[in-house]
Formats: sequence, C-alpha cells, structure tokens
Amino acid sequence: MRMGTISWIVFFVALSGGLAGNMADDLFLLKELNGTEYALQRDAITQRGPSILSDLDNIASNDSDWELSLYASICSERIRRSKDIDALLNYDWKHLPGTESLWEGPLPLTGIPDGLEPFFRQKLLHDSLWYFYLEIYAGKQVTDPWSNYRLLYETIPNFVVDCSQGNIRQIAAQIAEKDVLNKTDGDSCSSEYLNAFSDFVEDGTYPQGQQYFLSHLRLNGHLRTWVLKGISDMTVIEALVSQYSDDPLVQIALNQHLQSLRSVNAHALTSIPKNTPIPLLASPPTETPSEIPVPEVPTGPVEDSPRSSFSVTKIAVIVTVLAGTAFLLLKRRHRP
Repeated sequence: MRMGTISWIVFFVALSGGLAGNMADDLFLLKELNGTEYALQRDAITQRGPSILSDLDNIASNDSDWELSLYASICSERIRRSKDIDALLNYDWKHLPGTESLWEGPLPLTGIPDGLEPFFRQKLLHDSLWYFYLEIYAGKQVTDPWSNYRLLYETIPNFVVDCSQGNIRQIAAQIAEKDVLNKTDGDSCSSEYLNAFSDFVEDGTYPQGQQYFLSHLRLNGHLRTWVLKGISDMTVIEALVSQYSDDPLVQIALNQHLQSLRSVNAHALTSIPKNTPIPLLASPPTETPSEIPVPEVPTGPVEDSPRSSFSVTKIAVIVTVLAGTAFLLLKRRHRP
C-alpha cells in the first residue's frame, strides 16, 4: 500500500509510543485505517498499558458511536489478554487434544487435515477472545501470510457469523452493514458481508437492517437473491408486489420469494415431530345459530329406494315358500 500522509503520521505515532491527544481521536484513526497502518496505530495505543484502561472502558460503554466502542474494546482486550491472543496465534494445532488421528497419513495441499475446523472452533469458544475475532471479521487484523495455519485462521469470519451471540453479534451485523452501505452500487459489495447481513436481519439480530433490503430491490439479479433473503415477512412481500408493479424482473423475484416463504411455512406446519403433545383448546369452538348449516328438506313424492324395494320383495318370496311347504305337509298327514 502506498504510504500517504496518514501513513507517515501513524508511523511517527508508533515510534513515539502513541498520540498524546484525546483517546477518542486516537481511536477514530482506527476506523479509517487498514492493514499495516491500522496495526501500527492500534499498537501505539495499546503500548501505553493498563493506565489507559479506564479511558478505553468509558468509551467502550458509550453507545453513541458503535465503531469507537468497538475499537476501544479491541484495544482493551489486547492490553488485558495480549498473552492469550499471542498464544492463540502461535498455537501448534498438531497438539490440540482429540485431533491426533487427523494428522495421520497424507494431508491435503492446504496442510490442514479435514475435520480440524470443529476442534478449532471449540478452541475459539473456549478462549472467548471475541473482540479479537471481530477485528478479523472487520478485515483489520494483519496475519502472517506464511503461517502454516493461515487458512485455518481465515475461517474466523465464518465462525463469528455462525457462533456469535448477544452484543457481539449486534456489532458483527453493524460491521457487515457498513460494508454493504458503503458500496451502494451492489456489484462491488462483498458477497460474504451481504449474505451475513441478510442472515443477521432474517434471524432477528438486526431487524433495523431490513430498510436496506426494502430500498435495494432493483439490484441486478444475482444480488437480488440476497436482498430478498433479508425480508421474511410475507405481508411485506405482498405489499412490495404492488409497489414494484412497474418492474417485471422485481415482480418475478418477489413472487418467487413469496412462494418460497409459503412453502417454508407449510413445511413447518406439517413437520411436527411424532409424539408431540397437541395443546388442547381452552374451550371448544362453537357456531352461532346463523352459522349452523340447515339441511335441505326434499320436496315432491318420495320414491322407494332400490334397497327398500328389494327388502319387501325378498320377504314376500320367503312367506310364499313357507306357506307352500306347510300346505304340502298338511296334505301328506291327511292322505288315507
């Protein structure tokens, strides 16, 4: 990256052990920097040591600027847990308990055995260095490109999306939103961030992000799928069908998405596990007198049904046969 004015400022800041100015101003630079420049400015702050923790904690607890709060938390975690972060980055994954058998035999070209990632995630959850993970998710962390396990660490953004909760997940959603909003043309937007952002909106982590999706339905086709994924309310989709009646491509996408939502809801209703107790109604449903169906009364002559005619004929035949048999018996008894 070409060294500009900010680069030289950060370089001298790092040499001097950090800016002597306001802490918020120092953190503000982290919002604008990336790569080596970012790392220099971050280290210039953290090298001041525990004496600045109270200032960092005060800024981290301020909700008025989520990015300043994030970078204050990142620096605070690095001061408090720098040894843990270094240990994670330098961990020998060949000695991770339970993975010994994975390293036996030939390895893939990546040098990382199949099946290692679940153990890697367990280690990440155990260490709970969530602001370090967010730093990587935001694309700020500089990692050694020659590390044998670089590809393993590059799965941390997916780990954040899949496993984060609470406030950490809220911040991850805001990181994704920033990338999406800064690239309004759609084509240059990172598909990973856009897909994650739609996940955050869809699962209720960041419902306020739905406004972005509502205002970007005219994106090109391959991005519209992600845009629609962030809208899961069928009533909203139905309203949008009328709103975008002038755009046949959007209409097609909306109707397809509406159909998929209906299919998902129908599947949810028909996929109740066996032996699931069915809740009883508080009171049985009743019909008002006007709702009770009244049977129609037939008019005109009533005709014998084939069944009733058959029964009468059968009885008549039986009676005739019995009478004839009795007559023959009496005639034999009185014969001389």
